[in-house]
Amino acid sequence: MTSRPIFVVGYERSGTTLLQAMLGAHPNIAAPPELHYLLRIVELRDYYGDLTDDDNLRRAVHDTVNPPLEMLAGCGFDEAVLFAAAQRAERSYGALLTVVMDDFARRQGKPRWSEKTPGQTARAVLALCPDAQVVHIVRDPRDVVASALQAPWSSMPARLHAENWRAFVIDNERLGSEAGPGVYLRVRYEDLSAAPDAVLREVTAFLGEPFDPGMVDDLAARHASVAAAATWQHGALEAVDPSRAGTWRHRLPRRARAQVVAITHRLLATLGYPPPGLMEVAGGRVLNALARSSRDPRGIVEGTPADRYRAVQAHLAATAARVRPSR
Repeated sequence: MTSRPIFVVGYERSGTTLLQAMLGAHPNIAAPPELHYLLRIVELRDYYGDLTDDDNLRRAVHDTVNPPLEMLAGCGFDEAVLFAAAQRAERSYGALLTVVMDDFARRQGKPRWSEKTPGQTARAVLALCPDAQVVHIVRDPRDVVASALQAPWSSMPARLHAENWRAFVIDNERLGSEAGPGVYLRVRYEDLSAAPDAVLREVTAFLGEPFDPGMVDDLAARHASVAAAATWQHGALEAVDPSRAGTWRHRLPRRARAQVVAITHRLLATLGYPPPGLMEVAGGRVLNALARSSRDPRGIVEGTPADRYRAVQAHLAATAARVRPSR
């Protein structure tokens, strides 16, 4: 049995929550809701500073387990316990994440853990935890964009989602080639939905764990991985439904579909997805050329570390306000 950390990576709306919840139903793997640790903590390490300073460490511990949206409210973290454990550990950002995740796994009675946050890359994960194993889940970009456009926090047009999806997949595939088969595994959402036992057997073999049927059948065991506040993720608590794959045909408007395939069509064939027609690709290229003036609204924030910290907090608070159910 190994204790190597596990990370589930994938572009948003690609099935990361479903895969994480299934892993969390395994008797050896603890899988909490997403932490957004790289975005909220690691990418702001110039704000939090050197963790050998206890004040910096205490602040980083507090923010790690207190995101603006109540994703970790049910995890039972005790800041005093975590701070004491982090004081005894190596004073690094990777070690701090390990302290938090080890604490969750210990209280779950499990020997190892899995972390997932949509959008974080395998490259960033391995820079933080070099001994990690990464499972990358991909989904047809037309379904990804159709779902992303309907998300309550959505603010990007289809074209930008497609560009970001393509860059994300290419970077992860490149990293997978560099790291080797013991470090990186790619699976498809469509296969997980259609044949969950087969895909999870492949995943558990990669992780060095025995397959457990409860990963598919024990829906109650998935609850620790999905926050009550994350209502948009509650589909992961239901039995897998293969009919959710390919719904882009009636969910994604024709114009947006053409924009997406003009950007992603080469990867579609590589990943085994139905290819678009040549006319659709050509039309999408024209539409994308006319839309080049638009920008990613989540662009890099300039300024001091404190400016960037405030910007990230404001972005997360605004997202929380959009997704928090009305009372």
